[in-house]
Amino acid sequence: MAFSLSSGKFFRLGIKLISFYLISSLLVCVIVYQVFDLVNTGQRSPADNFKENVQKAVSTKDGRHIYEAAWGPSRGLQYSQKVAMEMPKTGDVSVAEQVPDNNFLEDSSDCDTNASGSHIFILAAMRTGSSFLGEIFAQRRDFFYLFEPGRYLADFIEAKNLSRQVLITQYLQIIEDTYRCDFSNSKVLTDGLSNETVLGKKRFAPALLHSKACFRPIKKFKRGRLQCEHPFPVSEITKVCKSKRNVGVKAIRIPDINLLLHLMKPSRTNLKVIHLVRDPRGMAVSRLRVHDRLPDGQLYNATHITTTVRYYVQRYCLSWATNIEIGNYIPWVSTNYKLVRYEDLAQDPLTHTQEIYSFVGLGSKIPFQVLRWIENNTGINEQVNQTNSNRPYSTSRNSRETYEAWRKSVQFDFIHVIQTIGDCKKLMDLAGYLEVPSETALRDPRRSFVTNIPDFTLKKYDFL
Repeated sequence: MAFSLSSGKFFRLGIKLISFYLISSLLVCVIVYQVFDLVNTGQRSPADNFKENVQKAVSTKDGRHIYEAAWGPSRGLQYSQKVAMEMPKTGDVSVAEQVPDNNFLEDSSDCDTNASGSHIFILAAMRTGSSFLGEIFAQRRDFFYLFEPGRYLADFIEAKNLSRQVLITQYLQIIEDTYRCDFSNSKVLTDGLSNETVLGKKRFAPALLHSKACFRPIKKFKRGRLQCEHPFPVSEITKVCKSKRNVGVKAIRIPDINLLLHLMKPSRTNLKVIHLVRDPRGMAVSRLRVHDRLPDGQLYNATHITTTVRYYVQRYCLSWATNIEIGNYIPWVSTNYKLVRYEDLAQDPLTHTQEIYSFVGLGSKIPFQVLRWIENNTGINEQVNQTNSNRPYSTSRNSRETYEAWRKSVQFDFIHVIQTIGDCKKLMDLAGYLEVPSETALRDPRRSFVTNIPDFTLKKYDFL
C-alpha cells in the first residue's frame, strides 16, 4: 500500500515536471523568436535601409523608371505588380544628376509644414497618369485623399437610368463638402465607401484603413489580415477626415477648371489645382489600346480614328488647352494653379514630386512611406519584368512603352490626323509637345517630341 502511494506521488510529480518543462520551453521559444526578430529588423531603421537602397539605385543610369497609371473603362485603376524598365536617356543625364541636391528623403512619418492644411484637386483625364500623381498624396499619413469620388455618383445615376446632366452639379457639391469634411449631404459617397471591401477602401479612401473601425485580429501569436467593420460607420468617415490636416481629391469627371474657380479663392477653400496633361497622341493611342486592342504587329492607322475617337480627342484638346490658358494667364488663378505633364513625371518622379509638394504647401521633403511607394511602383531596386508589356491595365511598363509607346503603335497618317483635330495643335504648343512632321521622324529614336513648356506672359492680362 505504501509502495502504491509512493508510486502515485512520483507519477504526479513527473506530470508536473513535464508540464513545467513544456511550458518553459514554449515561453523560451517565444522569447527567442521575438529577440531574433528584433535583432534582424532593429539593427537599422527601415528608413536607413531604404535610403541606402534608393541611393544605390539612383546612383546608376539603371534607375530611370516610370509608373504608368492605367484606367479601366468604368471602374477605375486596375492594379497589378508594379515594376518598370530602364528609362531612355534625356540629354545623357542620369537619375543621380536629376535628384535634387538637398535631402529629398524625410526621416519622420510626414513633413507637413503648412499648419493650416492644404486642399488639393487633381484635374485629369483618362489615360494621363493621374493615379500615380494621386498616390503621392494618398500615401501620406497626413492626408484624407479620395480617388474618384464621382464614381459612386455616376454608378448610382446609371443604375437608376437617370439623366447624367445632373452629375457634375451634384459632384461639385460633394467635392466642396469633402474639403470641409461635411458628408451630411453626400449619402451616395458615404454609402459607397462604407460598403467597399478593405481593398476598395485602400484604393478609394486609404486613410479609412487607419480608423478604429479597422483592425487586425490576433491568430496564433500572429496578427491576421486587416478587417474593417461592414458597413463602415459614416461617423468614422467624418472623424478620419477631420483628423487629417490635408484633404485631396483626384477626378477625371471635371473637364473645366472654370467649375473650380470659386473654390480656388483664398476666401473659400483656397484650393490648389494640379492640372495633369498628356500628349494627345499618346493619350489617344492608350485609350484605343484599352478598348480596341489590335493583334500583335498591327499598327493603328487613320481608319481607326472613328467618330467616337475623334469626339473624345477633340473634347480633350479643347478643354485642356482652355484650362492651361485660364490657369496660366489669369493672375489670381495662376497662384493656385500648376501645370504638370505626364512625361515629366515619367522621367523624374522624385524631383517633380518635390516641386508639387512645395506648390501645395507641404514643404520640399518627401516622406519615407511616399518614397517607399515610389520605389515599389517604379521598380527602382527591382529587376525588369517584361511579362506585363502587353497588358493595358498593368502598371508595369518599359519606360519607352509608357510615354513614347504611341510612336511604335501607329502609322504616320494616324498621328497626322490627331495633330489636326480641333485644338490639338494649340494644346501641343501650350504644353510643349512638338509636331511629328513625317514617317521618318516618327521612327527616329533619336528625336524627341517633348520640349520645354513655353513661358506664359501674364503682363498682357494684368487688367484682369
